[in-house]
Amino acid sequence: MKKYPLFILIAVSVVLVSIPGLIISITDRSFSYPAAAVLIHTIKDGDAERILHPGKAKAPDLEDVPAVIPEEAKALMEAAAKDRDGAEADDEKNEGMKVKETAGEEKESEEESEESGEEEEEEHDRHEDEDSDEDEDHDEDDDQDDGEHEDDEDDGWKEFTTVDNDYFEDACYIGDSRVQGLGLYSGLPGTNYGITSMQIYRFFDKKVVETPLGKVTLAEALAGDQKFGKIYLGFGLNELGWGNDGTFAEHYYNLIDYIKAVQPDAIIYVMGLLHVTEAEERKSSVFTNSAIDHRNEEIRQIAEDEHVYYLDLNEVFTDENGRLPAEDSFDGIHIKANAMYKWADYLKTHAIEPD
Repeated sequence: MKKYPLFILIAVSVVLVSIPGLIISITDRSFSYPAAAVLIHTIKDGDAERILHPGKAKAPDLEDVPAVIPEEAKALMEAAAKDRDGAEADDEKNEGMKVKETAGEEKESEEESEESGEEEEEEHDRHEDEDSDEDEDHDEDDDQDDGEHEDDEDDGWKEFTTVDNDYFEDACYIGDSRVQGLGLYSGLPGTNYGITSMQIYRFFDKKVVETPLGKVTLAEALAGDQKFGKIYLGFGLNELGWGNDGTFAEHYYNLIDYIKAVQPDAIIYVMGLLHVTEAEERKSSVFTNSAIDHRNEEIRQIAEDEHVYYLDLNEVFTDENGRLPAEDSFDGIHIKANAMYKWADYLKTHAIEPD
């Protein structure tokens, strides 16, 4: 015992330092970072109260989230959610009405056909004479109808185009530490609200944005005077160890509805999760590429439901084995500065022109 006093002191100190970070990780249901790193980030973010009283900070229930949302925004969010949830039911109802109307028209047509059969026979020869002209007109009408049908299928969706850096002057990037890295190393202009260890359920309550009057939440920052033309969202990795698919989706729907309410002119992009490297996948039971692929399908569906644009970053960040290339990451998860150009180039070639 006397031979190793320094070693014992160091060991005890490490354990004592890690305990608060471990408690915070358990409270947040997030195990993205070592306990010591969580403690350092907590102190850096000015959340010392969480170290002294970790039990006070817990993941909010879904019904508690809207409590900090401005009333005028809540009304718009509820309308957006109602439209989204009722869209499928409306489509089914409309389809049923179309079927009923078609059946009625067919029945009426049969009755009229019986009454006017002789007249149709008399006009048959005249119709045959006009067939060639009608065929030409019919072909032209078909082409026009096909074009109109394609427009209907688009349903307001625009095609991606290529832009330069000026496009991002009024952009805002919101998400976790990967999004933070995009702001640091991509060279793209705009406002970056990428926050280390950020999770989607803390969007409305965690004060992380510095202002002259002190820190505010991301929700409060977006509701301010600054208006954005494009908003890029990057959430989902830190939440892999927390909650379930339904809970995560509900928070993401709330987030997008809120942004639509407070930033109505912004084009919203939802960025899919980047894969992790083979080495990271081997050592983690949470951050696996199969779990990431599953979550990306969920995020893609959320984007479709909300009628916002999904961006599949793995198109440029995945090797032949479906993993993040080791040379593109310094820790298996985050992108190196010298590889960030791939992300920037992808955003430049997957842009939507404003109306």
